[in-house]
Amino acid sequence: MVDMFPEWDKYCYDPKGVTCPIFISFAEKDATAVDSTALYEQVSSSEKKLVVYTEATGSHEHCESGNRATFNADCLDWLDGLFA
Repeated sequence: MVDMFPEWDKYCYDPKGVTCPIFISFAEKDATAVDSTALYEQVSSSEKKLVVYTEATGSHEHCESGNRATFNADCLDWLDGLFA
């Protein structure tokens, strides 16, 4: 995918440098999100959440498009907990 965006080659990041709260989602049939679990494991944030969306929930495609409401509820509930 990086080959599609030559500009990306100019930048790199170290996930260990991510210390802010982070919500990471992974739709199991989304080929562009295959590194989500590795990213989750590498970020340094003490406030992090990984949610895996499966075919059983209908949210298993790119951007959880089959059931976006589930993603919205999970993400917004997580944010609500952060700011409560």
